[in-house]
Amino acid sequence: MDQPQREVWSPPRAPGRDPARPYLPSPNGRRSGGAIPGQRPASSDPVGFPPVRDEGDDEAPRPTSAPVSAPLWWERYLARAIDTALFVVVWLTLTGIVSGILFTGLGLVGRLGYALVGAIPTILAAAGYAYYDHRMHARDGQTLGKKALGLRLVSAAGGPVDPATSKRRAVLYPGVLVLVGPLGLIPALSGLLPTLAAAVTVVAAIPIVTDPRARTWADRRAGTRVVKDAVD
Repeated sequence: MDQPQREVWSPPRAPGRDPARPYLPSPNGRRSGGAIPGQRPASSDPVGFPPVRDEGDDEAPRPTSAPVSAPLWWERYLARAIDTALFVVVWLTLTGIVSGILFTGLGLVGRLGYALVGAIPTILAAAGYAYYDHRMHARDGQTLGKKALGLRLVSAAGGPVDPATSKRRAVLYPGVLVLVGPLGLIPALSGLLPTLAAAVTVVAAIPIVTDPRARTWADRRAGTRVVKDAVD
């Protein structure tokens, strides 16, 4: 009795292809099913061969820099100390100039003269400090102190700080130091202006330690934060 013939499966061939050469080599060295020239095959390589990525295919974006992180508390303190030192230098310089004008030039001595020597330089130096803080942060997010420590001021979302936000933050601090100047007109406080200014600076910096992201009160009100510069 004749045995039924078993069909042998063979891969499909493109119409018009030579049965002796069902597959032709492709430019990349792999077997190809003989797609029509000028048309991309609807499917990938034959069964058993992984798909080949053509040059120019979209790839997943690669990170270009490390994620930013909050600075350590001492880094923020040291950066602020550098900027505050500049304020102190300006304040001492203005105090010498104003005292020379009032005492020597105008002969204004006594209680009023000493009160003005304390109040005027403090107001001018604090206003200059606030302007410096605003301009530096609005330009690239860094004061000299932040540049030295590799820190940068950014928005709450992590983007650059716009001039309006930078100005609002600078008014909150160090602009608040301007209010210390008029206290020098009070006889009982005229000799305590340096101590009062230092106390305001320390109190304003306390949240750097207590806040999880090292934000000051001015940062929270202005919607900003300080981060470490990303390293490529």
